[in-house]
Amino acid sequence: MNPYVTAVILNYDLTEDTVACVRSLQGVEYAPLRVLVVDPDDRIRESITRLLPIGGRCAVVGSAGGSLEAVALAATMVPDVAVIDSRLPDDDCADGFIATLRTTVPGIRVLVLNWSDAAEPAPSLAGAD
Repeated sequence: MNPYVTAVILNYDLTEDTVACVRSLQGVEYAPLRVLVVDPDDRIRESITRLLPIGGRCAVVGSAGGSLEAVALAATMVPDVAVIDSRLPDDDCADGFIATLRTTVPGIRVLVLNWSDAAEPAPSLAGAD
């Protein structure tokens, strides 16, 4: 896992140690973060897939419309991060989906996106980062 990404993108508690770590990494070149995009909406999935590589920090290694396809892609592409929609179809949204991703690719980080502006809470996806 890319330490720059772990410290900056996935760590919400930016302590002094984290800031010092990020400063020590400035100017250090890393391979792009390998990302798997999972969203049932083709248009949103395509948009995310086209936006993430801008700037060279991310490389989308696969995209899937559901959990079964995502797990199969994760097994072959070995992404660093999975970006998934919080509102996957009911049979895809089981709490075991993220656990299965983590079993398939140990060390994978999971970012869950919620596109809803509705008052109801998004479904729980246990194990997200």
